[in-house]
Amino acid sequence: DDAMLTFPPNFTFGASTSAYQVEGYNFNNQWSKFENETGIERCGAAADMWNTFESDIHNLILAENGGLHLDALRLSVEWSRIEPQQGVFDEAALDKYASWIALLHENEIEPILTLHHFTNP
Repeated sequence: DDAMLTFPPNFTFGASTSAYQVEGYNFNNQWSKFENETGIERCGAAADMWNTFESDIHNLILAENGGLHLDALRLSVEWSRIEPQQGVFDEAALDKYASWIALLHENEIEPILTLHHFTNP
């Protein structure tokens, strides 16, 4: 069938990530504890998005780079990064997440923030 699939003009195309699965180096939550206790493979660097977010956005997502032409990106924050100890907040981590959201806005990609995506410090 040669029929072209069409979407309404206001349809939002997006993608989503999970901090634990893509950021890497998450060693302070219940899943990392589970990995250590059971001996299963650790998440390790994962996709290393913590260090590559900006280049990922520029190289993989932005339309002018032949990317995915996304209108939205749903991302989660890793609470064990933001609050590494109960009542102690990591300002650098908060600033990094804020810079990611600003970068998305600058590129007309709507950030959709998930505050809890199944990890706890």
